[in-house]
Amino acid sequence: MIETDAARIRRPLLSALYTDAMLLADDTRAWIEHPDEQGGDRLDPLAGILLSCEQLRMTTRLMIVLAWLLAWRAVDAGEMDGKAQPRLEAMPLPDMAALASFPDQARALIDDGMALYRRAVFLDEAMAQPPAVSPALAMQRRLAAAL
Repeated sequence: MIETDAARIRRPLLSALYTDAMLLADDTRAWIEHPDEQGGDRLDPLAGILLSCEQLRMTTRLMIVLAWLLAWRAVDAGEMDGKAQPRLEAMPLPDMAALASFPDQARALIDDGMALYRRAVFLDEAMAQPPAVSPALAMQRRLAAAL
């Protein structure tokens, strides 16, 4: 399989995002499994329900990003057709009104998850654009074709 310029550029960017996503997923999992250590057990019942709903959104955001990253890995490995470029799904937004009642650790994880998703959206949009051909590269191709 011949590696394209786009794949050589894309691979380290996606790899770094994948590492960050896995670290955040691990931190999120640890917090969800042990909320009492972070103050999650001192919430009133309604805030606890809202936090549980937000935990689902948090994990959904992470899984959307990870699925998108793994699909690109499959494209780069030749296991999936590169013509059908993976696209990022819509992000479930947090309940902004309920955020104030959440523990600090939960708010930090939510913010980190949103930032990670925004990075993925930036890459997704950049990879959806057709690659620009520099004037120098266009001239080199014309010269190569003429010779």
